[in-house]
Amino acid sequence: AMNGSSANPEAPSHDGHPLVATRALLDGRARPFPSAAGARPASGEPGARALDRLQLIAEALFSKDGAPPPPERMAWLRAELADFLSRASVLGRGLFVLGSLVVVWLAPMFVGALPPLSRLPLARRIAALERFETRRVAPVLIALRAILCLIYYEHPDAAAEVGFDPRGPSDGRLLDAADTERDGTR
Repeated sequence: AMNGSSANPEAPSHDGHPLVATRALLDGRARPFPSAAGARPASGEPGARALDRLQLIAEALFSKDGAPPPPERMAWLRAELADFLSRASVLGRGLFVLGSLVVVWLAPMFVGALPPLSRLPLARRIAALERFETRRVAPVLIALRAILCLIYYEHPDAAAEVGFDPRGPSDGRLLDAADTERDGTR
């Protein structure tokens, strides 16, 4: 039984799901799964060219008023994305990298430009991705965008930019739909 006690002190001790912080884990009485403790599986990291392609896409996706996100923010995203993909299965990482290839080589053609996407200035990259999303291949970009958004919006600056307050409402209540409609945040 995985109840937090183990006969082998070197074996990981778990109380439920590996991504849920349990009281024993928080108190230091249990050890997390190796992946939760920061150990990387042997599946490997994505290559620099794959990360370059994903960064080109991310710069266009997260641009604001035609300007890319700050370089330090993109460096943070790149490092987090490398970590995320290094923990993915070989198949999962391969599909993600393949998706980035599809976007980088097809998107420029939707704005009448030659591939790859790296040849285009930011404004044209944005237009190319917007057009890509109107085509039958849109699910490829939507899948990439979903993962990139999950990682990008984990950054504390991004949370502040969208008005997220991790402390919740000042009166201690949980927000509901009526609160967000009333406050204009929906």
